[in-house]
Amino acid sequence: MLSDRINKIAKARQYALEAERFTIAGDQALVRGDQGEHHLSRRPAGWECDCDYFRRHGWCAHTLALEWRTGDRPSLAHN
Repeated sequence: MLSDRINKIAKARQYALEAERFTIAGDQALVRGDQGEHHLSRRPAGWECDCDYFRRHGWCAHTLALEWRTGDRPSLAHN
């Protein structure tokens, strides 16, 4: 559903702006989301998250926010 994706992107943008949500140690990261903590691991194809949304779709607000935070993905312009 398109609105679900839009909401995930908006949430990722919010998370990416809040440095206190992230703990990054090498190829492991912890993201403190609104619904709890999520553990991420860097793989050859990119970051993987332990959340259900990532398992179903191959991306999530947590991985997107982390990629913006680390510079692995160009950030969105802030309007």
